[in-house]
Amino acid sequence: MATGHRVTRGCGFLALAGALGCGLLGAPERASGRPDDGLGPFLELTPVELCEDGARWTSDGRPAAGFCAQGSPRPCAGDGACGVDERCVCGRCTVARCGADGDCRAGELCDGDTRRCARPCVSAGDCGALNRCQGGVCVRSCGSPGQCSRGELCTSEGLCVALPCEDDGACGGDRCELQRVPRPARDPSVLLDRGRWRLFVASPGRGVVEASGSDGVRFRVEGTRLEGALDGPSVVSGPFGLALAARRDDGVLVLSVAPDGQRFGPVTELLRAQEAWEGSALRAPSLALAGGAVWLLYEGSGGLGLARLEGLGTATVTAQRMPSGPDGTARVLSVTEAEAPPFWRALGPLEGPSVVAEDPGEVSGTPLLRVYFSALGAATGASVVDRVLRDPLRVAAVGVASGRPGGRFRVSPVNPVLSRVVGVGELRGALEPSVVRAPDGWRVYLRDRGPEGGSTGLLVARGRGSDEP
Repeated sequence: MATGHRVTRGCGFLALAGALGCGLLGAPERASGRPDDGLGPFLELTPVELCEDGARWTSDGRPAAGFCAQGSPRPCAGDGACGVDERCVCGRCTVARCGADGDCRAGELCDGDTRRCARPCVSAGDCGALNRCQGGVCVRSCGSPGQCSRGELCTSEGLCVALPCEDDGACGGDRCELQRVPRPARDPSVLLDRGRWRLFVASPGRGVVEASGSDGVRFRVEGTRLEGALDGPSVVSGPFGLALAARRDDGVLVLSVAPDGQRFGPVTELLRAQEAWEGSALRAPSLALAGGAVWLLYEGSGGLGLARLEGLGTATVTAQRMPSGPDGTARVLSVTEAEAPPFWRALGPLEGPSVVAEDPGEVSGTPLLRVYFSALGAATGASVVDRVLRDPLRVAAVGVASGRPGGRFRVSPVNPVLSRVVGVGELRGALEPSVVRAPDGWRVYLRDRGPEGGSTGLLVARGRGSDEP
């Protein structure tokens, strides 16, 4: 994991002025004995892994890449099941493809000739079981392909060598076993379903794709659930099965329901821009089951709005806007209302709302809802960096507000609860949070558009009180 970034509470903005304090740099803070309330501090960000057909999805612009291989791969659940110079990549043992030293384990480097992780050496004595030092890296002697690691071929010189490839054409009759494929993922929505983590993402050119996993970090792609030009998926489960809302490319919010939780039915129109504050298009739907009803939070050009779904489980589903203020509109939070001086001000548009029930056990009445949202904002005042007066820092962060249907939402006094900053003055882009309350604590899934977002650009942070060591 890259160092030098932190996930902080609001006080982190004061710390940013000098890049000190509030645990901005260094190990994550823990609040021993304090319950996880979903308001931070959140632990260090972890890249989310998406695997399909044995290869990792990447959103960082790199092309498909792997190594030529023979025979069948050996399955694995971790590196311990693999050979000394192999890694467990998407469930199979192989030598690891890399683009830089940071892609490799401690004590390894990325060999510039083969683009594989390898142990550096000066002599064969540095290599142990890998009994040759060739070109500054350890390699293995061989007399047949079976003596080499997965992803290596036995050359006529009697050396196990990894042959990089992008397709089968580079492998001389062998197969190119890809380790990464360029498939962007955005707008994560996560559901914990009977102990199984289900991740839904929008993937341009495919639609809404589902992946699943056991730990909420590593996911295997199950397939496309809804085809078409859709983004911003959000899922909720209930007596009706599984409901999935998304945004169509014309700015209309749509819905599909899977009564069995797996097979989704026809896509129907749910809500289109109507009120003046919404602008010409709606974005980023978010669903939550609370108080015996399903609620829809959505993004308009002037803030966030709330509607209630009617008829789920029937042939006709509608979305009824909830008048929430003196103006009679469905807007529950505007940009100015979302500001939290002195830590977060001069906000841009509120983006990517994620709504959850404050009390999941509440089955009737008017429930208390909590909404997380991202925005670009400024820290108070100018800052001094290297003895130079700089303009106020602009950072991407996540805030939270709460309220009941029919009223305005109020922002949390500790806003922002999470910020994505890699260096003083660096701007990362909106975070598009998806928030899940799990048995071991709260988790926030994010999209990071910068290079620190890992290969998929998706990240997860845990709230305090989780059982992560």
